[in-house]
Amino acid sequence: MSLIDNKRNKPEMNHVIKNQRNAHNSSSPTTMAERQRQRFVDKATKVSAKYLRRLAELPGAPDAMEPFFKVLQDIYVDLKNVAKPADTKIVGTYCVMVPDELIYAVGAQPVKLCSGSYTAFAIGDDLVPRDACPLIKAVMGFQAMEVMPIYDDCALMVVPITCDCKKKMAGMLKQRVPTYALHVPTAKSEDRDMEQYVQELYQLIPELEAVTGQTISYQSLAESIDAMGFAQYQMSKFNEFKKHVPALIKGTHAMALMNAFSYLPVEQWSQQLHRLNQELARRKKDKHYV
Repeated sequence: MSLIDNKRNKPEMNHVIKNQRNAHNSSSPTTMAERQRQRFVDKATKVSAKYLRRLAELPGAPDAMEPFFKVLQDIYVDLKNVAKPADTKIVGTYCVMVPDELIYAVGAQPVKLCSGSYTAFAIGDDLVPRDACPLIKAVMGFQAMEVMPIYDDCALMVVPITCDCKKKMAGMLKQRVPTYALHVPTAKSEDRDMEQYVQELYQLIPELEAVTGQTISYQSLAESIDAMGFAQYQMSKFNEFKKHVPALIKGTHAMALMNAFSYLPVEQWSQQLHRLNQELARRKKDKHYV
């Protein structure tokens, strides 16, 4: 059953949200901190459920989109952890400048943690300097509330230092969880800039290896590069379908599948995107537009 089957799925989605709300409220918070945490959970999951419900009600989503919707539901409404083998460590990253290939090569699972939550921003606003950007405030809000497993279960967080706020954030995160600051050159036009960045990556590798106890080998790095390359190939094919006029898929649905990349193993995400591309190819052939 497709998630975008409006008449059948809207009651089902409402039922899921109601059950989630009951689960969050099953025990009455007693302290002020617990009450604040409960309010945060209630509001954050309510907002997430609202946007996911809009996705469910938006017509035209391919059937292959459903697993992408589900992972967003799992993470932001049901507050579950990422799907992974039990012994796999999670490495949280705060920018695309942290190569996922290195993380996969040591047997860990990368999770992107940059946040745009207004609910978390309101919490973080009291924790960080006044002139910090909304992104930093939202990140620290999520970290302080300790309600999302994707934040709480990170064995290591890697923060690329791309601005003064990220530098401050890395210092604050380090007081709570193991954190590595990856210094990124401010320019990339000169060879020395790239050499500096490469040296930073070499220094990151031992930190990642210490997390899992596995050493990066030529084979493990080659396999992770191949896996990421396949994901990029499928994404390039998807972008061609996305540019088609008349449209084969809505931009909102495209954003959902790209966001889901942050919380799925790369092989699983790539295979599902491959299925979606096949479905879009059939739509193009049948002139099925949205």
